Amino acid sequence: MAGFKPQANLPFVGAYVAQKKGYFADEGLNVTIRHSAGGGEHLQLLAAGEVQVTTQDAAVLFQRRAAPGLPLVSIALIGQRGRQAFVALADSG
Repeated sequence: MAGFKPQANLPFVGAYVAQKKGYFADEGLNVTIRHSAGGGEHLQLLAAGEVQVTTQDAAVLFQRRAAPGLPLVSIALIGQRGRQAFVALADSG
């Protein structure tokens, strides 16, 4: 799992607690938390196959989904509130 440099905020605390308490291991998951400097580095790690899961701002996720070459799937919301709003036409798929 990759994300921005070490976070001292609540949205990321669950991953640290789960690793420390062995919850990932209890589920058969071998998790290493790896930090990136930001600026898209964590997506580069994902694209290169160096990590299997990463964090990403929702707006960038939508932009990348529209671009060919890196199929992304969003699996969870980590924060309590986003800073964006998204609108889509009903027939846009």
